[in-house]
Amino acid sequence: MTTIKYFVGVDIASATFTASAGTTPWKVILKAHTFENTGDGYQAFLEWLANQQIGAKESVVCMEATGVYSEGLAYFLFAAGYRVAVQSPLEVKRTFKPHGPKTDAVDSLQIAEYACRHIDKLSFWQPRNEILEQVQALLSHS
Repeated sequence: MTTIKYFVGVDIASATFTASAGTTPWKVILKAHTFENTGDGYQAFLEWLANQQIGAKESVVCMEATGVYSEGLAYFLFAAGYRVAVQSPLEVKRTFKPHGPKTDAVDSLQIAEYACRHIDKLSFWQPRNEILEQVQALLSHS
């Protein structure tokens, strides 16, 4: 397995998602950016990562388990070759002491830092095969 250099945290809501990134030892390299939680938003997110030279082989994208809100992005990223970790929101929150206002930007940074600090505890997500085939077919037509 390639050494993981980048940790991308994604905070997902119904209409949008916010992403931030850091590297190990923990250092923020990308401040929060918000995308639409749609196919076009997923593609814009990949382009944003590519523009920052954060490739699939040396990175992990970590998000909290939010059911249907996170599922589409997880499938899309997996099909694009990214390692996707889906963690319990409670587990991520327990790692950090509350300070300041809670925002999507703060949450995405905390999720990225959580992934960096707990790489050995991450649960890597695996899609159901039939849906992965459909997503890969859609990606090949882009």
